[in-house]
Amino acid sequence: MVDDLNKGEAHPSWSNLAAFLQNLGLDGIVEWLLDAFGPLTVLAAQALNFGEPFLRSNRSQVDLKELTNLLGDQEKSRDFAAFLREKRQS
Repeated sequence: MVDDLNKGEAHPSWSNLAAFLQNLGLDGIVEWLLDAFGPLTVLAAQALNFGEPFLRSNRSQVDLKELTNLLGDQEKSRDFAAFLREKRQS
């Protein structure tokens, strides 16, 4: 599955999210947080769900629903951290 993630085929929206994080210079920090606090990402997903009305923006490049789904699933979170790691190394 990692090969699919490297190609961005499994989750095309991950490329957009990774690019957004890279532009902000947060890709390394997010990768580390996902690895270090894996089980707690569910709490982050709940916080995003609660704060969505305040965080929503017409100019936002990131789909908050996709982000909350990613954070709410530990396996997806680990896969996304691996995806970010691969993007940083390439």
